[in-house]
Amino acid sequence: MHGAVIETEADVDKAVKEIGLPMIAKPDNGVGAAATFKLETADDVNHFKAEWDHSTVYFFEKFVTSSEICTFDGLVDRDGNIVFSTTLTTHIHPRSHDL
Repeated sequence: MHGAVIETEADVDKAVKEIGLPMIAKPDNGVGAAATFKLETADDVNHFKAEWDHSTVYFFEKFVTSSEICTFDGLVDRDGNIVFSTTLTTHIHPRSHDL
């Protein structure tokens, strides 16, 4: 999946242009969902810029709507060798009244 590392406001503007909205903006430091933003509009992008501390590197990626959810977690040692990994794939089935 295409994404962009964000270190400057110019990177933000470039990612919005190249990836397009909606996007997910998440810290690139392994903190889970903390400080994650869903960017759907120009106002959302401006809100992100105002809230961002400009020292935390972010990763932007296209927001995907799908009934399939796939996660991957892993740990590497100091030499880059994978010492633990796990995945989970599940399908979300909408309730009939949500259709």
